[in-house]
Parts: sequence; structure tokens; C-alpha cells
Amino acid sequence: MTTEAVYFFFNTYLPVSMWPILIFIGAAVFTVNLWRREKAERAFLKALLISWFVSVIITTLVIRTPTDLIKVNLIPLWSWNDLIVNHNMKSLQEIILNIILFIPGGLLLHFLYQVKPKFAFFTGLIFSAVIESLQLITHRGFFEWDDMLHNGLGGLIGALFAAKILQIQRKI
Repeated sequence: MTTEAVYFFFNTYLPVSMWPILIFIGAAVFTVNLWRREKAERAFLKALLISWFVSVIITTLVIRTPTDLIKVNLIPLWSWNDLIVNHNMKSLQEIILNIILFIPGGLLLHFLYQVKPKFAFFTGLIFSAVIESLQLITHRGFFEWDDMLHNGLGGLIGALFAAKILQIQRKI
């Protein structure tokens, strides 16, 4: 990965300007949950979930510049076709990044609420559909089915990983 690609990744997906906001929100959620007499571990997980949620909103909507164009791709699995037929590695990168973006959500949902992986998939899919719709309405992104599918898949992978961790933990 080139230096430019690394910079693009951090500038696009993890902007420095949002970290103080996320830390403040996380600390506030943690404090409120401690006041409610939640266990510290559960309060921390809730703070992480809310911080993740806000970071996804900031990353996918807030920091993007609106354009005059309406960008829509309604062809399902077009990115996989582009990857397989055209060997476009940028499509592979987008697929992987969209999956990775939602893995923490699936992990935290399962750790907090013991949701089934199928529920984590549909939660990721619905949350992603809301984001994609807002991107379409505000002209701040590219509305496509593939992102929703990949985000849902990330939630599923996160929940499966969390379930496996808890299963191993129970055996110990």
C-alpha cells in the first residue's frame, strides 16, 4: 500500500477531527450508564457502540462534500463483477473496507445484547440503507446496494466473531 493510499484511508475513514467528539460522546455515555448503576464493563461497551455509530455517521455523511450529481448504482453485486471481470483492485478495497466498517457494530451488539448473527446482519443492512438513502438525498455519496450488503455482512461477521469469543470464554 502506497503512502498516498494510507493517507487516503485515514483521511477518509478515520479523520482526526472526529476523535475528540467520539471521546466526549463515549465518556458521556459511559458516565450516564455508571450513574444508572450499570456494571463498568457494560457501560464501556455501550459507550463504544454509541461512539462507533457516531463515527460511521460522521465518516459516511458529515465529512463528505456535497456534489450537484446524483450518484446511484442499482445493479446488485456490480462491485464483485468489476473485481472478477475487470480485476479492479479498487473494488476489492471498497468491499473490504465496507465489511470492516461494520464489524465493530456486530461485535458490540452481540456482546451487549446477545443478538443472533442474523439480527446483526439485518441491523447492519438497515443502518446502511438509512445511510445510503441520506447520501442520496444530501448528494454526499454513492447510493448502491453493494454497500448495504457489505455493511450487513460486516455486522454478521462481527456477531459471529463475538459469539465465538463468548463460546471460548465459557469453556475456560
